[in-house]
Amino acid sequence: MPNVKKNFKQMEKILTLWIENNKTRQEIHEIIVATYGHESVSIATQNRWLREYEGLSKSEKLQDSIFHWKFLDSYDIPWQEGKLITYLESEYFELTGKRATGRLVKWIWRNWYLTDGANLTPHDDIAFFWKILIEKSSKDAEEEKYALLSDQLNWKNTRSTEDTKWHS
Repeated sequence: MPNVKKNFKQMEKILTLWIENNKTRQEIHEIIVATYGHESVSIATQNRWLREYEGLSKSEKLQDSIFHWKFLDSYDIPWQEGKLITYLESEYFELTGKRATGRLVKWIWRNWYLTDGANLTPHDDIAFFWKILIEKSSKDAEEEKYALLSDQLNWKNTRSTEDTKWHS
């Protein structure tokens, strides 16, 4: 078995840039060099990581791309939930100004039900609820992503497992 990869900040940055699908391998390497300087990985290492990433299933790669409603099946979300998913993704965008990944939308949806979000009333602190929902869902999505990458791509998983609290 190959050595466990520990340079996970650069791996994450490289994969994020690759997922965005608008950068060449050379452009990605230039960004890495500009960001990490003399500590940056070689372009050969970067390309090896990208080949490994390309070996993941299409469904797994979709999880970390920008959310698209037509891929609900790939996110393990039933089609009957489409209206709620559209609402949750729109709220996320409204509150953060960023588009969510499929994995993040999946976790927002899961946590919505775990917290009984559908039963919020005007008397509830809705702003606080959304803040915690986004924080918890982001953490859950990252945990799932890193568990997959540490398992399938031999990354060293050093992520904290402390859970976000729902109550202040």
